[in-house]
Amino acid sequence: MTKQPALLIALAPNQRVVAMQRERCSRGSVYTVRDRQGQWLLLAQRLSTVAQVINEQIATHEFDMVNASSLYEAKDKRQECGYHKRTWAVDRHASFEETLGAFERRRPAPAL
Repeated sequence: MTKQPALLIALAPNQRVVAMQRERCSRGSVYTVRDRQGQWLLLAQRLSTVAQVINEQIATHEFDMVNASSLYEAKDKRQECGYHKRTWAVDRHASFEETLGAFERRRPAPAL
């Protein structure tokens, strides 16, 4: 079985996420993952997908690479230490509506 590439959708400043469909084998959790500098804000139902996107499309060095287990640990330890590898903050949300609201609040405002 070959691994499918992660789907990355880049939103223009005037575009918004209005709905999400639950993935077939997901557990109903939705995550937002953001970097410390505010350049990346990722939305996913699986942290393994986020790890794949970070490793294939964002990480520039081997040190920058992450794995799903480390992102789950970062989510669990979020209150204690903040950022995973001093870069990534992981937040779990209870519902799709809560997640979409948090995602839109964290996005930078469109330039006028």
